[in-house]
Amino acid sequence: MASEAFIIHLARAKSRRSAVEEAVLNVGMPATVLDAVDGQKLSDEELAACYSSRPLFQPHYPFLLGRGEIACFQSHRSAWRAIVEKELDFGVVLEDDVEIDRENLSKAVCCFKEKNNMNLYISLQTRPLRSSGQV
Repeated sequence: MASEAFIIHLARAKSRRSAVEEAVLNVGMPATVLDAVDGQKLSDEELAACYSSRPLFQPHYPFLLGRGEIACFQSHRSAWRAIVEKELDFGVVLEDDVEIDRENLSKAVCCFKEKNNMNLYISLQTRPLRSSGQV
């Protein structure tokens, strides 16, 4: 089963580089470091190409997104694109401030493999959730 981890790293966040290198070693699968989109460097044209301040859907999002939020989404989007282009069975997308618990990540990867071909998006949260869900 083809899988790969993608670690999104903002180049100017030099203090996180050692954590990124550690994540590559500890993720337990092939890993690629992807350059994050830098919200401070996005031009107005680049923003307009991927974001509209005018509500396009109902219900509309309750507030405008900042450059950092848009860049974060675009960074994750590049990871999702890589998963599709590489025709992976699944990918693991991590940010550069990740601290990997190898045992729990390994359990999660086993779960991903069980759900193969289900076109799922699974988000592993590190903060308490407001509601419970089915495991």
